[in-house]
Amino acid sequence: MPASKRIPPSDKSAPLFAALDLGSNCFHLLIARPEGSSFRALEAHSVEVRLAEGLADTMRIGRAAWARGLTVLGEFKERLEAHDVAHVRVVGTQTFRRAQNARAFIAEVSALLARPLDVLSGDEEARLIYLAVSRALKAHSGKLLVVDIGGASTELIVGKGEVQHLAFSTQMGSVTFSARFFPEGIVTREGMSAAEEQAKRELTQRREVLLKAGWDHTLGASGTLTSLRDIMRLKGWSEGTITQDGLDKLSTALFEARDISSLSLL
Repeated sequence: MPASKRIPPSDKSAPLFAALDLGSNCFHLLIARPEGSSFRALEAHSVEVRLAEGLADTMRIGRAAWARGLTVLGEFKERLEAHDVAHVRVVGTQTFRRAQNARAFIAEVSALLARPLDVLSGDEEARLIYLAVSRALKAHSGKLLVVDIGGASTELIVGKGEVQHLAFSTQMGSVTFSARFFPEGIVTREGMSAAEEQAKRELTQRREVLLKAGWDHTLGASGTLTSLRDIMRLKGWSEGTITQDGLDKLSTALFEARDISSLSLL
């Protein structure tokens, strides 16, 4: 199982908790044990499923993505049973909100895991994202703009401390945009221009409200943004942040490669 992390347990007598986050790009599993006023992670797994792969064209979860999702969840179930986890919550995000056949997939997931699956609203997803970021930062002065680019949606949240002031969930995602504007991994200037225009349309109606709210720091909270940061640091385009100059250089590299599978980031 890729992108996995196992950490030695602490108090073995405490009951275990687990969270399964079924995103539009990756499925995540975290198993943890209470430790004081917090939790200690025992295992963390993140597996790319690309559940939203066919969403832009058909508004349905495709057969291949469906099968990948159930395979990964079967592996997650084995980990839950190995630890005899007492408390489990399973949640789904944008693809579960939008896909026409989501109800049938939810039924299969619930049967496989023998647990209900809760579909988060866009507002609730944004609230939880911001809460996780604010608690991870602990003491952080100033107002934050938190951006989370998922597989089928992007959340933008402004807040200070643990208090969220406003939040938006938009229909922009790494998987759906890739399938719609860069089919088969082919990057063209026309496709990039169309993707940028669509993103601008999604953000224009929220721009004034966001600017009026204002913020002091911008933070990214997703695998897509982590990958962008790592690429820019690896290429020497930044020292660990995502910059406009770095994005411009990455766009140029994508145009020159044309086929993303031939792109070298070393």
